[in-house]
Amino acid sequence: MSVKSSVRRALGKGASTVLFGRRATHSFEVGSANRPHPRKVSGEDAHFFSQGHVAGTVALGVADGVGGAADSAWYSANLMAHAEALSESGLDEPKEILTQAWKLARSQHALDGRSTMCVLVLDARRQSPILRAANLGDSTFWVLRPRPDSGRLGIALKMRQQQHAADEGYSNCPYQLGWLENEEINTPADADTGIMQLCAGDTVVLATDGLWDAMHTLEILEAVAGGLKRGYGAQKLARNLVDMAAELSQDPLRSSPAVEAMARQGLVARPREAQDDVTVVVAKVLESGSGSWSGAP
Repeated sequence: MSVKSSVRRALGKGASTVLFGRRATHSFEVGSANRPHPRKVSGEDAHFFSQGHVAGTVALGVADGVGGAADSAWYSANLMAHAEALSESGLDEPKEILTQAWKLARSQHALDGRSTMCVLVLDARRQSPILRAANLGDSTFWVLRPRPDSGRLGIALKMRQQQHAADEGYSNCPYQLGWLENEEINTPADADTGIMQLCAGDTVVLATDGLWDAMHTLEILEAVAGGLKRGYGAQKLARNLVDMAAELSQDPLRSSPAVEAMARQGLVARPREAQDDVTVVVAKVLESGSGSWSGAP
């Protein structure tokens, strides 16, 4: 796939639901949705998901262009375009995908662009599927799993969001790739990495901070659990989360996670601080042969 076509999809055109790995013991149903900030025609978020070079694997990624940088939308989209191309060419280690995508985007543009980046690779080639991850910044992911005793949906894994501390001289500043005042704040070497065994019935929610800043933990769990009970596929789960986050962020009386975090730092916190671009990619882990798909990635 050309970089140009990848950028179009990374910017949110033609999101759909696709089933990957149907010949393995498990498969992944993946869907995505996004919505720009209410005061923007298009935002700085970008994402991708694609079949890996080896059957039974799928790569997912999100990137959030940092506000205040002139070329952040271009930069985040190209990080995702290169990440997709790299995964399709045979790379299956998330940190290596992140690193090589950064090198390629970094070499192409001299203007001002900064972005967070999170890449996952889901692998169904083994008897028990696994998730590998690399994350830099406050775009991150959760793995949700029904509790064995009650069946209620819980959080099996929550990858931390990376933020620079106030004593480093930054305020509300996530780890990010790119340049600020002729210096690189972070590089791929700063990314967190992880690996986890997955189970049939798991739901992976990968999102930019537009979701995590707008919705509390219980609200996300209830939205996903309710959608699963209604039989929602991955794309509809993603769309439901995006729409809920966008609508809740516009409530002038709401105390969102973003507002609460600012208040804890002694900052003036206005409800509109939770308004942002929102991008969500959802992957459902299925036993092979138990899912269906429609559309194209």
